Amino acid sequence: MTDDKKQKVDQRQVARRQLSVYLRIFDGMGSHVLGHLVDISDHGLMMLSDEPLAVNGEYRLRMRLPVKFSGRDEIVLVAVSRWCRQDRDPDFYVNGLQIEDIDEEARITLSRLVAEFGTDGSD
Repeated sequence: MTDDKKQKVDQRQVARRQLSVYLRIFDGMGSHVLGHLVDISDHGLMMLSDEPLAVNGEYRLRMRLPVKFSGRDEIVLVAVSRWCRQDRDPDFYVNGLQIEDIDEEARITLSRLVAEFGTDGSD
């Protein structure tokens, strides 16, 4: 197995967590909703959307937090779409995004949010 393939397999083994709260994901600083969070890890997220995202496209994302959390009401990050597929419901798409840029304070807030509201999906 090549190192590149091994790295992709290893990335997929990162524990993902679903949040027990609903988080909408906006395109940049505007009011256009791209979709909502399905699950998240330290390295990426899965989002359900009405429209497919361009694979390898870079997106500035803003997640509004459901409550003021760690003094913040939103998290802004840059992510790259790594894959996209049609959902079981053909009206929606599931998109996998890799987090490329997030400030340290936002990363800490995200980790705390996942620790407090995260589930493993079996609940």
